[in-house]
Amino acid sequence: MAMEWFGFMKRRYSRKNGRYSMKHYLLFVVVMVVGYNLLTIEDLNDTSKINYNYPKIFPERYVSKREIKRILFWTKDYGSITWQTFGHYSIRDAFKGCAVSKCIVTADKALVSESDALLFHPPDFITTFSLPSVRFPEQIYIYASMEPPPNHYLMNLRKYSNFFNWTLGYRSDMDILHTYGHLKKLPSVNKSVEQIDFSKHKTHKVVWAVGNCYPYSPRQLTAQELSKYIDVDVIGHCGKTYPKCSGVICPEVLGKYKFYLSFENSLCKDYVTEKFWNALVREQIPIVRGGADYTKIAPPNSFINVLDFPNIKKLAEYIHYLDKNHTAYNEYFKWRSHFEIGYTDWRCELCKALHDTSRPAQMYTDLYRWMSEENCPVWSFSNQISRYVNGFFINMGIKWF
Repeated sequence: MAMEWFGFMKRRYSRKNGRYSMKHYLLFVVVMVVGYNLLTIEDLNDTSKINYNYPKIFPERYVSKREIKRILFWTKDYGSITWQTFGHYSIRDAFKGCAVSKCIVTADKALVSESDALLFHPPDFITTFSLPSVRFPEQIYIYASMEPPPNHYLMNLRKYSNFFNWTLGYRSDMDILHTYGHLKKLPSVNKSVEQIDFSKHKTHKVVWAVGNCYPYSPRQLTAQELSKYIDVDVIGHCGKTYPKCSGVICPEVLGKYKFYLSFENSLCKDYVTEKFWNALVREQIPIVRGGADYTKIAPPNSFINVLDFPNIKKLAEYIHYLDKNHTAYNEYFKWRSHFEIGYTDWRCELCKALHDTSRPAQMYTDLYRWMSEENCPVWSFSNQISRYVNGFFINMGIKWF
């Protein structure tokens, strides 16, 4: 039996040029499995004395008396020193257009004693080898990330209990909300939308643009199952083709499709990325698979949720129905008469919050537990190895777990 499996694997996965033979694949699997077993022991700190209030509210707050609040980028943001401030680094027009704009930004750590807030980006912690040597009582330390805990590589959140005052990111319960998109109500009803046939000029059915071939959620299994009943074009690093337009996948390529697979790489609370919002902007119906309650954030009747169907076959049948019935398809775009898609600006929200003296003093006493709520696993060596092992077999077309 083992020899038959070996022969099957060799015939199926050996490259024609001979570079990657069966022994390479077996070596990869062995290394991954051994690594998985060696690294499953997590670094557990003694948390027995921690008060698990997150955040814990304090009765008093030291408030900075500076009229202009300085925000210090203690880490980079995915290697960027400007933290998406559009090049307005260390000057006041970084907050131009904000309702409260008396803030400036800097990355000069020599100004730490003169800073009101320090921003820390989890994925960039591994390149920051030092923390502030002195902490001033009026300063706000902010955990800022648009990614869920599984994607915070090499950051042990247990070490940062009683460290952060505020959180900034996509979760609705974060202190400063920064999402990939949100719904905006139009000032008046746009009746012209009712005359538009949104199926017109869409010549293809389902598309999925994906570059992360080893996600924490096995979304490839859903896509593979769906492709048994309907054509699914997968483009990007994990697909057959990778059309580019100024370094990104061309919207004119994706725009030819009626449906877009908006499958998140992690099934975490409120985690909805640009995949979903961009599909709405492209006038497509997103087919969602994620950990958020889409009914609370999305336009009414604008998406199809995989979880609403008893099985993938029923989902495919419904997609076929909408593809043939233009009237039913256009029902998914009626929301455009009343709403449009907007984008949040964390800079304005943060500056406003720093000037709000009514906000209480607080501290996240256990960031690890707070971030891992709702079955969203925090990054660890074990789940990282598991992610790659599972992804390897799934991408080879083998379901082994």
